Amino acid sequence: MDYEIMGTKNKAVTAYLPADIEIRLAEYCLEHGLSRQGKKSGKEKPALGTGIIEVLRTFFGTEMNGNVAGTVIDKKEIQKIISKTLPSNVPTEDWVKAEIQQAIAALKSELATDETVTEEKTDNTDKSEADVTPEASEPAPKAETKLILNQADLSRRLSSNPSTLSRHQKKGESHFAQWSKAKDPEKLAWQFDGIKNNSKMFTPIK
Repeated sequence: MDYEIMGTKNKAVTAYLPADIEIRLAEYCLEHGLSRQGKKSGKEKPALGTGIIEVLRTFFGTEMNGNVAGTVIDKKEIQKIISKTLPSNVPTEDWVKAEIQQAIAALKSELATDETVTEEKTDNTDKSEADVTPEASEPAPKAETKLILNQADLSRRLSSNPSTLSRHQKKGESHFAQWSKAKDPEKLAWQFDGIKNNSKMFTPIK
C-alpha cells in the first residue's frame, strides 16, 4: 500500500473507514481532482487523506486552502453524499414534517366528522320527540249509578200498579224476580231493597 509523506506540523489522524464510506470518498476525490500516483504501481489513485480534509473543511464552513487543486463541493453535495450512506430506514426531516401534517389533517377531519354526526343525532332526536303525539288518556270508567226505584215508579215501568206489584212482592223474592223480569222492557229482574220516605224501594238484580 502506498503512503503519503507530508512535511507538516499538523496533527495526523488515523481512522479506519467503513467500506461504503471509502467508496463514496474515493468517488468524490476522483470527481474533484484529488488524486495522486502510486509510487509502486504508478497508477492514479484517490488522495483519501486530502479528500477527508476538504470534506470536513466544507462541512464546517471554513475556506479552502489555496494550494489544494480542484473545486471543493458545497455543503448540499456533502449532505447528499451523507444521505446516500445512511440506512434507508432513517426518516428524513421532510418525511417527518409530512407525516406530522398528515396526522394533524386526519385528526381535524375526524373531529369534524364526529361533530357532524353528533349534530345530526341531536336533530333527529328533536324531530322524533316533536313527532311523538301524546297518547290520549283513556277516560276514567264511569262509576255505575245504582238504579233504584220506588214502588210507584217501578209499577209504571212494569206497566202495572202498586197494589199488584205489592201482591207479587209478598210471594217471595224468587217469584217477584221472575214476574218483574217478564214485565220489564229491558228484561231486568227486580228485588226489594228496603223502605225510604215511607215507600218501598226496588233495585235490579245483577
